[in-house]
Amino acid sequence: MTGFMCSLRIPVFLRPYVYGSFGRVYGVNFEEMKHEDLRYYETFNKFFTRELKEGARKIVSPMDPTTITSPCDGRVLSFGEIDTMDSTIDCVKGRSYRLDEFMLGVRDDEDKSIPALIKKVAERGNKLFSMVIYLAPSDYHRFHSAAICNAEYRRHIAGYLDPVKPAYVNKHKDVFKNNERVNLFGDWTHGFFLTSFVGALNVGSIKLTFDPKLATNQANPKEPYLYDSAYATNK
Repeated sequence: MTGFMCSLRIPVFLRPYVYGSFGRVYGVNFEEMKHEDLRYYETFNKFFTRELKEGARKIVSPMDPTTITSPCDGRVLSFGEIDTMDSTIDCVKGRSYRLDEFMLGVRDDEDKSIPALIKKVAERGNKLFSMVIYLAPSDYHRFHSAAICNAEYRRHIAGYLDPVKPAYVNKHKDVFKNNERVNLFGDWTHGFFLTSFVGALNVGSIKLTFDPKLATNQANPKEPYLYDSAYATNK
């Protein structure tokens, strides 16, 4: 229902009032938008996924393969090292998930691929870290590559769209594990690289510019609930 309503065309004269009210409530920075005239955005979806002005987010040494940056606006909820299957992604205190469940969507104690991945990272003399970033309603809702990396494989895990606000996650178990998400597996200059996009209440659609076949937020996803795709290396 939210997706339908947000896709409806808003009359031009109403757009400044609708978007302006939303922006004042949630603290949207209108000055950094590529198109500052609010009448430009035909639907709320287009306003919500608005582009930013060139240079609004500066990256130090963007062509340096060792440079890493945030893939999106938002607040860091957690950051930490992953060195075993069970030390996984600590999204919020007391809400940790096994690496296989989060990355693959299934718990398989017979699968040796994840332990082998961790072992390979260690053999390179590297460490594997995770970071969880929460996007608030006021944030810029596009995401970008966090580094110069390759996307070689995609796993789409259909699931729920529970709220991901820290206050909700603190009281409800397994939100990040059960929510719909799209995981991109690849590598960068230091080895393995994974990016995960997690859907949430009223923000369920995930789109990739280089993967038109990806279809998220379906009312009746077909079985199985895992959808895979291999890429011929997309940077």
